[in-house]
Amino acid sequence: MKFLKIAMLLMGFTFGLSLASSGTKVFGTDDEAVSNPYVWKPKTKSVSVFKNGYGFFTREGDVSLRDGWGHAADLPPAAFGTLAIYAQNPQQLVDIVGIGEGELTRFDGLEQKNDFVLKQRALESALATSVKLKYSDGNEELEATGVVKAISGGYVVLQQGKTAAAIALQSIQSMQRATLPLRFHVLGDQGAPAEKVSLNMAYLRSGIVWIPEYTLKLIDEETAELTLRGTLVNEAEDLIDCDVNFVVGVPHFVHSELLTPLAVGHTIRTLGTAMPGVGVPQQVMSQVMNRAAIANNYGNSLQNNDVVSGTNPNEPNAAFASIMNQLPPSESVGSGDYSVYTKSRVTVRRGERAVVTLMTKKIRYSHTYQWNTGSDIEHRLSLFNNTTTPWTTGPCLALFGSQPLSEDVLRYTPVNGRGELTVTTAINIAKQITESEVDRKLKSHEPQPNQFFDLVTVGGHLKLKSYERSPVQIRVRKNVFGKPIFASENGVLAVDSEKLRLLERSGTIEWNLTLDPGVEYDLEYRFERFVPSN
Repeated sequence: MKFLKIAMLLMGFTFGLSLASSGTKVFGTDDEAVSNPYVWKPKTKSVSVFKNGYGFFTREGDVSLRDGWGHAADLPPAAFGTLAIYAQNPQQLVDIVGIGEGELTRFDGLEQKNDFVLKQRALESALATSVKLKYSDGNEELEATGVVKAISGGYVVLQQGKTAAAIALQSIQSMQRATLPLRFHVLGDQGAPAEKVSLNMAYLRSGIVWIPEYTLKLIDEETAELTLRGTLVNEAEDLIDCDVNFVVGVPHFVHSELLTPLAVGHTIRTLGTAMPGVGVPQQVMSQVMNRAAIANNYGNSLQNNDVVSGTNPNEPNAAFASIMNQLPPSESVGSGDYSVYTKSRVTVRRGERAVVTLMTKKIRYSHTYQWNTGSDIEHRLSLFNNTTTPWTTGPCLALFGSQPLSEDVLRYTPVNGRGELTVTTAINIAKQITESEVDRKLKSHEPQPNQFFDLVTVGGHLKLKSYERSPVQIRVRKNVFGKPIFASENGVLAVDSEKLRLLERSGTIEWNLTLDPGVEYDLEYRFERFVPSN
C-alpha cells in the first residue's frame, strides 16, 4: 500500500508537468488562474473618510455563479449594521450571504450527485484556490490539500508546495474550499439562480483618517488665498485608482465600536493581515502629526474613546491610535450638514500616507484686535467664509509673501460665517486698567441671624490709545466678579446664569470699538458685589 501511494504521487507530479507543457487546452493555466470568473475579486471604488478614524468603503466587481452561488476570499471588519452586499441590477437579489471555514460539497448522492460533470464544474469554480479533496483509491479513503492548478482529461492537478498531484475526478468524494470563506447566493428573474452578477459591497470600518491643514496667503489688505490640504493616513486597506471623499462633519454611527456578526471570529483570525505587524516609524509619525497635535490643546476628546482603547478586536495598531488621540476636534456646530471634498483616482496603499490639495479659494479678511483684560491685546485676522462649503477645524499657517505671520487653529466655520486666527501680541496699542470702591452699603443683607453682607460698588476705567497709522477695530472684554450695572460707550452687560449664588455672582462687559490713531479712549464701568461684613 505504501508503494502504491508513492507511485500515485510520482504519477501526479509527472502528469502535472505534462499538462503544463502540452499544447492541450487546460483549465487553470497561469493566465487563467488569475482571472477565475467564479471568484469575486471586488475593487474598492470609493471611500468616504471621516476625521474620527472611520471610513465608508464601497467595492464592486463582476463574478460568474455556479447554481447561483459565488465565493470571495475575505470579509472586511465592518462595523455592526453597516455591511451591505447587493446586486447592481435591480432585477437580481442577493438572498443569502454566509461565512465559515469553507464550503463543503459532498458527492454522496444525497447532497450532490456522484456525477463527473458536477465534479468538474465544482473544481472549475475553485481554480487557483486552495481546496481539500477526499477521494478513494479503491481500497481506502485519502485526503489531498493544495491549489487547483489545472483540470483536464478527467484529472485535477493540485499544487502542493513544490510538488503536484493528479487525482481522478471520478474518485473524488468531497471538496472543501480552504481559502474562500465568504459565499453568497443570487437570484435572477422569476427567482431562478443567476449565472452572473455585478456585485457591490458597502461597509464602515476603522483604520483610515484624514487630517486637515490650511495655508493662508495675504494678497492685499482685503483679499487672501486659503488652501486646504488633507493628509490621508491609511491603515485599513489598499486604495488603488479610487475615489476618496474627504468629509467635513462626522455622522452618527451608534454601533461603530461593534463588528458585524458575520465578521466576528473570522476577523479576529485574520486581523494580523488586516493591520501592520509593527507600528509606523516614529520619524514618519512625527512628520505626519507635528501640526495636527496643536489642536489637541483644546482638550477635546473623541466621541467614542473605546475605538482606540485596546478592547476592540478591530482596533488599529498603536501608531494609528496615537494619531487618533491627537486629531483636531470634530465639528459640533453644523455637523449634520456634511460637506465633501472629492479627489478622484487616488492610489494610497495600506500603511501609506498622502497629502492632497482639496481647495484653494480667494476669501475676504480684515484685521481685528481683541483684549481680554486679563491678558495682552491680540492682533487677529478675521476670515469671512464666502465660499460654498464649511471650513473644518484644522491648523492654519498664515503668510505674507515669504514671511510667516502666525500658525494657529482655524476652527469650524460655516458658510457665511467668520473664523479668526491670532497673529501676534499688539504692541502699538497702549492699555491701562484702574479700579476703586465707589460705594458701600453696610450690612445690606442678612441671610441668617447675626450674619451680614455689605453691598460694594466697584468702579473702573479701561484706557486705550492706538499708535497704528490707520483706525483699528477692537473687541474688549472685561470679566467682573459680581453683577455688572453700568458701562459707557454702549458696553454690553451680561450675567453668568450658572453663577447666581450671592457670593459667586459674575458677569462680563463687552465693547466693540473703532480706535482712531492718537486718540485716547476711556471706557468706564461699574459692578456690585456682596462681601462679608467685618
